[in-house]
Amino acid sequence: FKSISPALALGFFVAGIIMLFAELELIGDRKRLYSVIGAAAALVLGGALFLLFRLSDIELARRLDSELSLAERVETMLEFSAEESLIHRLQREDANERLASIPPKFLKIKFLWIHITALVLGAAMLVTSFVYTKPDPPAPPVIEEEFKITEIQIKAMNELISSVAASEMASPYRENTVSVLSGLLETLKATETVRAKNEAVNTAMKTILLETDNSSAAVELMNALWEADRPEIKSLAKAINYYDWPKLDEWDKFTSEVMEFRAAFVNSSYVSQASEDDKINAETELAFLKASTAIVQSLTASQISETDALTVVLTRLALAEEENGDGTRVYGLKKLSALVVSLGYTSIQRELDSTVGILSGDLFAALSAHKVNTDTGENAIKKLGSIFDCVPVRFERPAFIEASGGGGSSSDDEGSGGGGIGSGTEYGSDDLVLDPYTNTYVEYGVIIKRYYELMFGGLQNGAYTEDEKDAMEKYFAILYGGFDKGEEN
Repeated sequence: FKSISPALALGFFVAGIIMLFAELELIGDRKRLYSVIGAAAALVLGGALFLLFRLSDIELARRLDSELSLAERVETMLEFSAEESLIHRLQREDANERLASIPPKFLKIKFLWIHITALVLGAAMLVTSFVYTKPDPPAPPVIEEEFKITEIQIKAMNELISSVAASEMASPYRENTVSVLSGLLETLKATETVRAKNEAVNTAMKTILLETDNSSAAVELMNALWEADRPEIKSLAKAINYYDWPKLDEWDKFTSEVMEFRAAFVNSSYVSQASEDDKINAETELAFLKASTAIVQSLTASQISETDALTVVLTRLALAEEENGDGTRVYGLKKLSALVVSLGYTSIQRELDSTVGILSGDLFAALSAHKVNTDTGENAIKKLGSIFDCVPVRFERPAFIEASGGGGSSSDDEGSGGGGIGSGTEYGSDDLVLDPYTNTYVEYGVIIKRYYELMFGGLQNGAYTEDEKDAMEKYFAILYGGFDKGEEN
């Protein structure tokens, strides 16, 4: 005990004091090494003390005889312990009797409190090194930078308020945004520090962003369509993604994406004539039905208003069964699915062309209304950031996982040869369909020609694989020339 207790006390103290120095950053922070140093100190001191305090049996006997006044009884007993004569046995019995008669208090360790105190102090130092944390330095005093709104900023804010008030953003979001901007202007007129200015502007930005998000559930709808995980519906999600529309070219971008959506229903087996008609019809029927179901489910999941123009037009795309008195009609994907077998693959594709052509204008108008709401709110936030030197809050965008396809339609006609449409082209149908550009009914061939120009631009720009190119060219060849007698089904 007299060896172990001081050794442990020293080991605890050394490890604790070194780790405390490390916490105070007086030395490097290598606590594992410092623990090893403490353990080594304990072993060295413990070994040294053990050698120092260790007594041989004869030394212990002499010490007992001396301290307990036993007149060398213990030493004699030890010295003749191997003897078995009567006199030696009697001597040992006498020595044991004298030892047994001595009270235990005479055998206690002298200065025990010193050992216990050292052990407690060493352990306390070690515990302190673990629980002590260097206090953080006091924060420097905040020096408030003065702010005073300038006349230019007031003028810019008034122009921004007037711009939002005159916008076509839907009510009540327009009025709410104007109210936020007006309140911000009055607040900033009384604001005296840059920190308070930044807090006020950031709060206004977040409020306007909330109004902007509430004004349109289009993002939620795009995400829901994308998560349907069907190629046709993913194409539709891209088609309604007005965030990707370039300025001054919105209609062309939209039309190109709509054509991508429509082309997704082309059955490559039919184009390559690698499958029988029954199988093709079954696949087409299933594709229409699943796409219709996915659109309806996405509208529900996005919680977009049932009266929203975007909901109305997409519901028509999915479920319409409209027949007009002038002979025109609009069949949604669900209805087209039911008509695949009776009409045949070619006719049902023409019906789909008609449906897409008729609904494209309404879909573009509905998306444009959502885009106005989004642009008005986001532009107001950007303008606030510019006026008051604040970073705009993050805008909501569709969470499309996959990257958009490359290429796209070209604005010029170069490279659009090969398979082009001649002046004497005969089309597979003379049906009248709605032209979304002019909002009038024109011959089927006029729409197909524009459709071809858009899609063939994508072919030339590398937006499709070789198999897709072959399929698309064969498909257009069928649309332009129709079928030989006996082939139409």
